[in-house]
Amino acid sequence: MKASEIPVNYIINDTYKIICPIGGGGTGIIYLAEHLHLQKKVVLKKIRSRYKTSSSVRQEADILKSLHHMYLPQVYDFIVYNNDIFTVIDFIDGCDMDRYISSYTPVTEERLVKWMCQMCDALTYIHTRKPAVFHNDIKPANIIVNENDDICLIDFNISSDDSEAILGFTPAYASPEQYFRVLSIKRSEELYGSLAAVFSGFTGIIDGRSDLYSLGAAFYAMAARIQPNVENVVYGNHVPLTPEMCGLSDGFCRIINKLMSLRPEDRYSNAEELRKALIKLKKQDSRYKRFLIMQTAAFLASGIIVIGGICMIVHGVGLERSRDFSGRYAEFTAAYDSQDYSRAAEMGTSLLNDDAKSKIISRSDRGNIYYFMAMSYYGQGQYGAAAEYIEESLKYAADNDNCGAYEMDAAVIYAYLGSYEQAKQHIDSAYAYGIGNDHYYMTLMQIYCAQKDYDNAISCFGSVNAENLDQAGKVKLYELAGDAYYNKGDSAAAAEMFGKAYTVNGSISAARKLGELHFAMSSSASEDSEKLNELSKAAESYSVAYESEFCTAEDIVNLSKVYRLTAKYSNGSDNYKKAETVLLNGTGRFHDDYRIYQQLAVTYYNMGDNRNASAYCEKAFELFGNLPADRQTAEYNDDMQFLESIREQIRGG
Repeated sequence: MKASEIPVNYIINDTYKIICPIGGGGTGIIYLAEHLHLQKKVVLKKIRSRYKTSSSVRQEADILKSLHHMYLPQVYDFIVYNNDIFTVIDFIDGCDMDRYISSYTPVTEERLVKWMCQMCDALTYIHTRKPAVFHNDIKPANIIVNENDDICLIDFNISSDDSEAILGFTPAYASPEQYFRVLSIKRSEELYGSLAAVFSGFTGIIDGRSDLYSLGAAFYAMAARIQPNVENVVYGNHVPLTPEMCGLSDGFCRIINKLMSLRPEDRYSNAEELRKALIKLKKQDSRYKRFLIMQTAAFLASGIIVIGGICMIVHGVGLERSRDFSGRYAEFTAAYDSQDYSRAAEMGTSLLNDDAKSKIISRSDRGNIYYFMAMSYYGQGQYGAAAEYIEESLKYAADNDNCGAYEMDAAVIYAYLGSYEQAKQHIDSAYAYGIGNDHYYMTLMQIYCAQKDYDNAISCFGSVNAENLDQAGKVKLYELAGDAYYNKGDSAAAAEMFGKAYTVNGSISAARKLGELHFAMSSSASEDSEKLNELSKAAESYSVAYESEFCTAEDIVNLSKVYRLTAKYSNGSDNYKKAETVLLNGTGRFHDDYRIYQQLAVTYYNMGDNRNASAYCEKAFELFGNLPADRQTAEYNDDMQFLESIREQIRGG
């Protein structure tokens, strides 16, 4: 151990017990510690004393202690011990973005945009302080994603000291003006030679646009899995982000490229302007999101619970902003983006009915609220309410430049209402607004699917050039085609389409559709060997959803059913054990969902374990009985009838 290191279990100031070192920031060494009095984990950042005076660190610590924001760690304390200087900071349990990059973990554009919006909130907060605070070291390693899938921006480098500017300089993510400052401090001859024209007009003053550049560079690395370098930007060798590089939309790439402009004046002027660009991008792409929920709801009668999309519980943005319109609006859009449609509809109604807030809602924001409410009701299958709100949104569409997208969605909503003439009018209007042939025919596909005219839906599929679409558009196209082929009775073509959708970006929705399809095909297979082949494919597909971060109770139920049927046709007990393991894991994640216990009871009954079958049977009936009466009526199905028969057989002994 180096002399400068602090040993594990060492106690500082009778308060902070060192657990272990967890890395080094740009200007400090970082330790995980336990606050012995509060009995909580904290982070001690040891500032390298040769670069700091006690007074300068205290000044910086006082600035950081004054910051209180949901996407920033709280600084609690400033201590000096044995001539070493420490700040004591919140411990943020999560995964930094560097690990996402190094592990090649796929991240959707939706999540990237969400995280960038949260970064904008944090940067707007610090940049508008009096005096302004700048982070100066934004990079993937300093952005933590916590268990709620929210970000936390750590490890500020707010010093203006020259030695700190050099020490905290990270070439991959530093802005050109930071690079200019470092060259100036080093008195580099490049400033007066090859780079004289490039840096003409640069002053070395750092402002919020420098943080925005670094934010763009960090998300460039997240999207492309290629680390940028400021020297490439300065020397003109930087490769701009493109959809071909990252599989993300052209709009997202344009935002990143603008952030990484060489000159500050060519970037967004502030974080709020960037956030508005991101929100506009979300609105433009939102037409792709809601189809994940609704396309398969009535298609497969296989006994499998049909999944319409990825359902996640949004955790919100914090009570501290709930009284402020912008905070409530952010919660509302976050609920929609997370496909928590019931909550989004409730929050949208609250925003529109709040007399105090209603007066300050701009026409653009009001149009967005109506639109997201329309699509939230669409996501719940409430097409009448969806039509009402989409018509309201169309009154404001011109204010946020979304006429074409809103008209497309209106067409689909009216198709599901059975109002095909109105659907035709809206799609014609969308085309007149210039949505383009590919999106026009994709919307027609949805309308024909709603009419159960699958031949025409497939014909429209042939008119779409998939190469013109971003990843989300390709997934949507192939899944729509898969639904049309399946309902036409061509299971092989449907499997090919769902397989293509999954290949695009590992879509969980596509994996679920493949699982549903292969399970249904197992039911129609005549030979046991054919059944087992299809069940194996179903298990493989459902396992993708089960092992993902978006696993739902339905995924667990479906996978357990596949394993149980596999055990039946293979005469092997191993698959019963697999079903048992999946379901027991499910009780920890979805402890109040009666379906998990229902399937456990059936599984143990099949295994001949009547004691456990009886216990889980009673638990399932208890939880089912707690449901509202309308849900009990709607969900009393063959599985519940079979559960009743199991209970009677066990009781009859």
